[in-house]
Amino acid sequence: MLFPFLFMSGDQANLNEIYIYGKSKGWVMGRGPISRTIITPPIILSLQIMINRVEPIPLPREIPEPRVLLVKAGFEKHLDVVNWYSQTLVKGNMDLTDYEQLRKYTEEQPRNALMAALYHKYKTGDQSRTISILLDESLFPSDRLPTPRDRCEEYLWQRNDDPKDWGPCDKDGSHDGVDFLLAAYVAGQI
Repeated sequence: MLFPFLFMSGDQANLNEIYIYGKSKGWVMGRGPISRTIITPPIILSLQIMINRVEPIPLPREIPEPRVLLVKAGFEKHLDVVNWYSQTLVKGNMDLTDYEQLRKYTEEQPRNALMAALYHKYKTGDQSRTISILLDESLFPSDRLPTPRDRCEEYLWQRNDDPKDWGPCDKDGSHDGVDFLLAAYVAGQI
């Protein structure tokens, strides 16, 4: 969500710095597994569009091994959704191919408010499904920030809806509510 934030803030300087850094590092943006640190060509293209600097996209220095299954995990789906949202900020709409994939994601994860918000934003404009998710007090208590005793995952939208992440766990602390705020913002509710 850094790219949409910088773009909406008009911070072309930092977008450009990220682009220059990424290009100089072969689009590997840190240490760790390549699948978690590489910026993929679709996201590079979104960055280029945001800074109005479309250039050929080089292949990364290392190419991750192809996955046997074509099913994406929650985090990978989340990256797609954030990238599509970034593109809509620039273009004002969503490509039909991306929209169809988002529809599939939304069907697979019906309680993911971020996916629902973006899907309905360009489908009917009716955000009642998104609002219903955000009003689910098992995810977002009405009188306080959520804690791990409500749901283990701090930021829900990057995980598949399963009890390991979306269910409670025995940890201390509280979550910051960024997942709520982001979905509400995309839905046009704040």
